[in-house]
Amino acid sequence: MFNVPSMLAFYRVQGDSMSPVLFDGDFVLTSNFLKVHENSLVVVKHSQFGVLVKRVKALGSKRVLLEGENNDSLSSNQMGWVERDKILGVVLKMIKKGGVKL
Repeated sequence: MFNVPSMLAFYRVQGDSMSPVLFDGDFVLTSNFLKVHENSLVVVKHSQFGVLVKRVKALGSKRVLLEGENNDSLSSNQMGWVERDKILGVVLKMIKKGGVKL
């Protein structure tokens, strides 16, 4: 046997910081093999705030700056720059409470 990193993962959205794009109870399907771009939706493991779904606001060579979709979200200033290796995956699909968004 050999250890293969997970290519796909599901995460449940908690809170409404990403509304109107994602709401509490929605799910996202992510891949850790996709390239991160500005405006990508990503799941990150933030050292202070835990696992978050956020949008990439800016890219640095080794870090990314993140933002939420609404004013109730943590600000980019609060989150600061996040190391790229903290990105758990890029969102492939958003799964709403009523089904898959194509």
